Amino acid sequence: MRETSRKTDVIPDQTIFGIRAISTYFTFYKTVISKEYWNELDFSLPQNESVVVKRWPEGERPETGLDIAKPNGRREVLEALARIRQFLFYFAIDEIEYYIMISIAGLGALYSLF
Repeated sequence: MRETSRKTDVIPDQTIFGIRAISTYFTFYKTVISKEYWNELDFSLPQNESVVVKRWPEGERPETGLDIAKPNGRREVLEALARIRQFLFYFAIDEIEYYIMISIAGLGALYSLF
């Protein structure tokens, strides 16, 4: 999943988005994996660098997600997807590939957007 810039052969920071859907509840995840983390990972498990995964909306139970069965939940899910799309298209200009990890009911798949 690690990509290098085609122009400079430098490993850039990489942003990964995740979406979890359980029944009618959606939860969004985002993390930024730094180039320092990737460099440390080349040699072993990172000891100095770490990755933080942010969750929105917060909460541990599926019911704390956005419910698409409700009008406000649908609106928030569509707005979140539009913001992710805008972010991805903005960075595609620099020829950097970004990925969205989609996890539905415990089954995960990683899809390349470009």
